[in-house]
Amino acid sequence: MKTMKTNTTRSASDSKPSPLAIVLGLLLTLLATPALQAQCRYSWEIIDGPFCPSEGGPEAFTGKTLDEDGNAAGFNQCFLALKASSWSGSGEAPHLTGPPSVGDSFAHGMIDLDHIVGEAAQLSNGMDIAAYWEFGQGRLLDLLPGTNTSTAYGINSSGLIVGLNYDNIFGPLHAVLWVNDQPIVLALPIGPNSSASDINELGQITGWMGEPATRLAFLYDDGVVTTIPLLPNGVSTDGAAINNLGHVAGRGVVDVTGIGLTNHALFWDGTNSIDLGTLPGHEKSYATDLNDAEQIVGYSRGDNGNEAVLWQDGQMYRLVDLLEPPLGLGNTIAHAINNRGQIILDEGTTVRLTPIDSPPGDTDNNCVVNVDDLLCVLTEWGNSISIADVNDDGIVNVLDLLQVLADWG
Repeated sequence: MKTMKTNTTRSASDSKPSPLAIVLGLLLTLLATPALQAQCRYSWEIIDGPFCPSEGGPEAFTGKTLDEDGNAAGFNQCFLALKASSWSGSGEAPHLTGPPSVGDSFAHGMIDLDHIVGEAAQLSNGMDIAAYWEFGQGRLLDLLPGTNTSTAYGINSSGLIVGLNYDNIFGPLHAVLWVNDQPIVLALPIGPNSSASDINELGQITGWMGEPATRLAFLYDDGVVTTIPLLPNGVSTDGAAINNLGHVAGRGVVDVTGIGLTNHALFWDGTNSIDLGTLPGHEKSYATDLNDAEQIVGYSRGDNGNEAVLWQDGQMYRLVDLLEPPLGLGNTIAHAINNRGQIILDEGTTVRLTPIDSPPGDTDNNCVVNVDDLLCVLTEWGNSISIADVNDDGIVNVLDLLQVLADWG
């Protein structure tokens, strides 16, 4: 491997967010975190790209990321061409203007429609280079000396971008933080490889480090690195997304009796790594994103393909079962969730889901109105401050009982 100059491998703590940015990040966490109301049903809308002449219909849009306003970014496909695209919440998803002299391009992360990151392939050599679209216009981010390939996966509102750089022949992979388009190698304790996948508003970063087969997920916080523990019977971990609480979702490789090594979705709560499990009959699962209410999305994989899932309050839900009206979907993956609970779902066609909160009679917010809610109303009968006051009139009485019965099932 070529030796890198010292000024490109300094600690990323030299470029930490300002105190003002940290305060703003904390305020964002408090203001943007969804209410604890369970989200049990979802309305939906399909996102298409512009007309593709060779296909005689709209381009297929694949959404990869979602901002707090429900806007999406990803890429469109028209015949063999792939173009980074964004969607503003209505109409089609037009192409982003690519950097000069590039071919295929992809968007992976966004703050809003004006600040999107991803990668673009150079026409001169076909190498993918990290790209930043600012106000719709794309440019390539600088490479580390001795590397020829890069990807940007995440960005925060301070303009800090994370991803990886590497030489496509000799390697290794370097987790990097771009500050003003300049890449800085994250100083991580385990090598030789690493990748940074996401960054939150406080500048905390997650990703993985080490050998690919025994990689370990990490939390990087102002130069301090925390290794995220393995799952029970685990072999490796991988951090995919981080929220503003500093908690991480991703996956762990575990050794399951009768199956062998397999992937299970992982959630790290700041102390413990939690195995999120799989749907019945499935062997694998992956967590792709989480929000500040710690709703986690991803997919579970079985013999018949993938099923997009939501993990909420310790329960796993098939997202296709929660759609209203029903929508016939097959092989699905949930790529992203925002702090409004909106989700990007992909099955070749991208669908944005918008939550419909649980009915008023669901006193325990478990997405089912049943005898437990009835008992809660009876137990709290006559109280003036209670979760059983489902109609918010200041007292638990027969009106709340009638509401539970109306919402039953």
